Amino acid sequence: MNFATPLTSDSSNPENQVIFEDAISLSRIFELLEANKARLGLINYSISQTTLEQIFIDLAKLQREPNVSETDNNEIPTSNYGRL
Repeated sequence: MNFATPLTSDSSNPENQVIFEDAISLSRIFELLEANKARLGLINYSISQTTLEQIFIDLAKLQREPNVSETDNNEIPTSNYGRL
């Protein structure tokens, strides 16, 4: 089983979330965490896969519906992904 190397992290709360991009084995992740636990100041850690629900929630957070005052009356509101 392979996982990925860190791409970004979210440190807005005491729990950090790391998003992965390239493959790395699960055993290697645990090996690296254990070897660097003290240096990184880790007390506890866990590893889990992202659920489809988490992906949906994250995508929904990225989209923003425009307010009526932000759009021209003649213009059709569009998503962040482009114009209709």
